[in-house]
Amino acid sequence: ASGTVDVAGEVGGSVNVLGERVGLFDAKIEASGIDGGGNVRIGGDYQGVGNVPNASYTFVSEDSVITADAIDSGDGGEVIVWGDQVTQFYGSISARGGSEAGDGGLVEVSGKELLIFTGSVDAGASNGQPGTLLLDPENLTISDANAPLVTFLNPDPTVNDFFGVNFSTIAAVGTNVLIGVSGDDPGGIRNAGAAYLFDGETGELLRTFVSPNPGEGNGFGRSVAAFGNNVLIGAFRDDPGGITDAGAVYLFDSSTGELLQTFTSPNPAVNDVFGLPVVAVGKNVLVGARLVDSGGVRNAGAAYLFDGNTGELLQTFNNPDPGINDQFGSSVAGVGSTIFVAAILDDSGGITDSGAVYSFDSSTGELLQTFNNPDPGVLDGFGTSLTTIGTKLILGAVADDTATAIDVGAVYLFDTNTGELLQTINNPNPEVSDGRPSRFGSDITAVGNNVLVGAWGDDTGAVDSGIAYLFDTSTGKLLQTINNPNPTVEDLFGNVVAAIGTNVVVSSPFDDTGAENAGVAYLFPTSFRFNDNPSQTSVIDTSTITNITNTGTDVVMQANSDLTVDRAIITNNPTGEGGAITFQAGRSILINADITTDNGNLNLIANESLTNGVVNAERNPGNAIISVAPGVTINSGTGDTTVILGTGEGLTNNSSGDITLGNLIAGNVEVQNNGANGGGININGAIAADGQVTMLSSGSISTRDITTNTGEVSLTSQNATINTSNGIITTNGGQINFTANSDITTNSLDSSGINSGNITITSQTGSISTRDITTNAGEVSLTSQNATIDTSNGAITTNGGRINFAANSDITTNSLDSSGINSGNITLTSQIGNIFTGDITTNAGEVSLTSQNATIDTSNGIITTNGGRINFAANSDITTNSIDSSGINGGNITLTSQTGKITTGNLTSLGEINGGNILVEASTQITAEQINSSGNSGRGGNVTLDPSGDIQVSWINTQGGTLGGNVDITTASSFRVTDTFTAANGLAASISTIGNNGGGSIIIHHGGNGLIPFDVGNATINGTAGAITSGEFTIAPFQSFPFTYTEGNIQIISIEQPINPVDISEPQQQPSLTPITQQIPNLDVDIAVEEVEGYFTNDFQNHW
Repeated sequence: ASGTVDVAGEVGGSVNVLGERVGLFDAKIEASGIDGGGNVRIGGDYQGVGNVPNASYTFVSEDSVITADAIDSGDGGEVIVWGDQVTQFYGSISARGGSEAGDGGLVEVSGKELLIFTGSVDAGASNGQPGTLLLDPENLTISDANAPLVTFLNPDPTVNDFFGVNFSTIAAVGTNVLIGVSGDDPGGIRNAGAAYLFDGETGELLRTFVSPNPGEGNGFGRSVAAFGNNVLIGAFRDDPGGITDAGAVYLFDSSTGELLQTFTSPNPAVNDVFGLPVVAVGKNVLVGARLVDSGGVRNAGAAYLFDGNTGELLQTFNNPDPGINDQFGSSVAGVGSTIFVAAILDDSGGITDSGAVYSFDSSTGELLQTFNNPDPGVLDGFGTSLTTIGTKLILGAVADDTATAIDVGAVYLFDTNTGELLQTINNPNPEVSDGRPSRFGSDITAVGNNVLVGAWGDDTGAVDSGIAYLFDTSTGKLLQTINNPNPTVEDLFGNVVAAIGTNVVVSSPFDDTGAENAGVAYLFPTSFRFNDNPSQTSVIDTSTITNITNTGTDVVMQANSDLTVDRAIITNNPTGEGGAITFQAGRSILINADITTDNGNLNLIANESLTNGVVNAERNPGNAIISVAPGVTINSGTGDTTVILGTGEGLTNNSSGDITLGNLIAGNVEVQNNGANGGGININGAIAADGQVTMLSSGSISTRDITTNTGEVSLTSQNATINTSNGIITTNGGQINFTANSDITTNSLDSSGINSGNITITSQTGSISTRDITTNAGEVSLTSQNATIDTSNGAITTNGGRINFAANSDITTNSLDSSGINSGNITLTSQIGNIFTGDITTNAGEVSLTSQNATIDTSNGIITTNGGRINFAANSDITTNSIDSSGINGGNITLTSQTGKITTGNLTSLGEINGGNILVEASTQITAEQINSSGNSGRGGNVTLDPSGDIQVSWINTQGGTLGGNVDITTASSFRVTDTFTAANGLAASISTIGNNGGGSIIIHHGGNGLIPFDVGNATINGTAGAITSGEFTIAPFQSFPFTYTEGNIQIISIEQPINPVDISEPQQQPSLTPITQQIPNLDVDIAVEEVEGYFTNDFQNHW
């Protein structure tokens, strides 16, 4: 369809263009409305569903325009372009919201199997939400013309090889690529030349061809061509028969490398340069010899047609109008029975060296047509390159002049039968800024119905770096620009071009890869045509995407199988409101280049389900993944980035793997791996988010640096591990939550900021290992339900926040510090394991350590609470360094071991007002340094020590400004107080409970049992080094108490001293007894007397 369809009105009307094959050519469809855009359906309805018939192939030309805008107010319309197999869209669509109010419309351009999209879409809104563009092929690659599919490297690069230099040094041989290197030095013979056959899909070198008669400067490989599956290679300065530079052409078997035929000039002469160029014409071989002295005219030139199998000369074509140095035969081509020969220095139209092209009948040699330069100029190079498409002859005039530039080049299309000029294609970039022309038309090749034109002198990227252009031969319109992927000065990219199917090969013969001017060549994709193979992967240029998102329009790209980004997508909206980008794939999403949305949301959704529109038959087998290449950055600014690997529910092929991401910059970040095979999440770059970062996976999660601006970081691994050891997590006050089934390993975690971000780490079956953890009054909670916690490689600092560790097995820490304005408690609990800590510090917060079935060891650090309570409870041993709960009021200290011993440093609960109580209970023994529970202006704290075995301390001070604290010592063994301090009464005391209003009681229960005395003044075995004093009462050295002794409120309790002690050091004399001579009568004892006797007997026995 072409022409104009106008259904504009108050609200835009509806337009349907339907059929099996639908095409818009130079069409204008107007469906705008003052209060809302209309509906336009080209080839089908939304996503190919609905009641209208779907087209198999849909085509929209570059000059077609579809408009469904809201003019004043209202939403933009809906425009659908659909093809069940192939959709090619080169036109433009506008579905904008109203200028006063209204949202942008919905635009879909989709080919169910193949989409070619190089057009433009604007669904923006000036005063509303932007609309959406949906692109939906089977496989989608976002790239650009600078993305080569294959790079063909010079296999033996040396200086000035000129790999792929003109003329005609590249040819397609089936699916393979033949490239000549006339400057190669095989066997050390300078510039003897070579040719290389490569696999056209992989770039692998398949075979090397060298001249059967190598000679210095022979130029073997300067022209090549395919002859069926065999190869023709010219050596234009070969010396057949000893004739210098007469030239030759060789035919080789491409599979074996066997020489099949040699072609030489029928009349060889010095410097004929036979073989420059050579082409195959059906079963024949056409060879140019531009410097043959045809008709006796020097360098007039000639061309020869040979039977390709026998080598028989079939026809000689001489210059119809020979002139000196016309160089007839400089370019040749053939199609069917017609031969084309160019004479690039022919004086056409009387203009010196303007050039001409002639066509001949291949059978008779008859001249059929003369093609003259339509705009002849001196040295235009008309005919420098030749090709044919059907009945069209296409030729380059590499130095043609335009109205505004000299020697910039042009391409002309003629009717081969009539000689009529059909089309002139001018250089799109006719620059001569460096004083040198761009050489547009230096080589050309047919690509289907299009033509690829090289311009090796173009300065895009660098001076003479080169360029190539693809044009539509019917309209002359530029379809594609192919830039040098690695532009440097004088690369001469575009010097030679060739087609291989729908792809093209472009040489860069002066590229310095491997060596100076060694040369390289590239294979590029081109735009597909109307009835190309729908199984191909759709390729959309990145600029096509950004031209749309720059307007604020959202873009949704869907692929039933894979979606690949090979070139950067950089959105740049004038107001910083780029359109959102959504990638949805039935299988995988592969991001190999940066994406910047200019604050638009970015959504990556792979392994999509059947219900979300994936075509089951087009989802390829293999694991679904989302992969961002190393070094790639995804930047959605203040917009959100969402990455989801789905379940693939309903699909036959729904297996899945990992999500692998790189650098992320976003508002909020959400990453989910919900795949059926339990894949993980791997973050190989830094994440910077304004808001939250959330990751959920059934598999493992590993990250590097994560930074948020008060946003929460939440990582959940449902069946595996979390590892952030390669990066630091910083949230500026946001919470940090890690939950995993197995091990959790972290580097530093920092939630400090104005807000109090809690940090919570929970492992169901695995261990937890961390480095530094820092909060600003936020709680730190670590729970290992079935394994260990280890923070020994870092410090935990909360500025007043609580610290809670709970593990089934061992807990090992470095320093723990909850000090701050708030009183953060520190609680460590192990079910069956040990607890090992470094320094523990709080500001009046409680410290509670509980090992229900093992030991507690804090000997690597000091416990300081500034008045907070300290409670240690272990089933087995407790070992500590100094413990200090001093503060305005000292905090209570309680150490309890059910089956083991307790060994501590100083125990201090001193208070500026009241001292805290100190209770130490052990199953076996207690060893401590100084014990100080004194209160400066108030009460002293009580001290209780109660093991079954020995007790040893340095001294005990429970003095108070008002009342002294009580001291209660209970042991079944010995009690030693090994040092003294100066008590309030000036005595060198080991124990003092002095108080201004009364001293505390002192009770010492020891196990001397009358055999081992308690010595005041000797602590060697059982006793004190100094005095024991409560102020009012004192026991001063030296005194020894084998039995219980009481001095006021001081009691030393062992056993009571025996009543009437007997000196048994000397045996008594045997007394004289008076014999009993009379019968003693029986005496009846009252039962009450018997009970009294029994009572005193038991009391006596129990006492001893």
